[in-house]
Amino acid sequence: MTWESWYKIGLSALPTMFTILGLWLYWGENPLPALAPNLGFWGVVIAFYLFTHIYLPNKRSPFYLTVCTACLWLVSSITSRNLARFLASDEYTGALSVLRSKDFWYSYVMSTLALVIPLSQFIRHEPRIVAESERVGKSAGEEG
Repeated sequence: MTWESWYKIGLSALPTMFTILGLWLYWGENPLPALAPNLGFWGVVIAFYLFTHIYLPNKRSPFYLTVCTACLWLVSSITSRNLARFLASDEYTGALSVLRSKDFWYSYVMSTLALVIPLSQFIRHEPRIVAESERVGKSAGEEG
């Protein structure tokens, strides 16, 4: 595993960090509705990175991974909006009331899946991506 690869996918986690720092620590708002879609979108970015850097002959799995991750992110985003409406309502009484909300569970389960599945595939395929990048870099250096 190289630091450069982790740096490339780590940059896309900045919106998640800004959500935590900005909403929760600076403004004192509840970050729950905004955090789940950011986590899911981080998974979409990782899936897109894999889609653009992995070539598997006669397989469409990177494409399907990207589409499925985007669908999980979409469900997470929609249910996060409903979660935000719940937090603004009179039904919200604290952490336990959030845990009883189906929107919380849909939002966070879908966003966790949208992040964990591409991240596990990244860990699996990262050595192949680095080896291919080094091979292309060496052949480009020989031509120049």
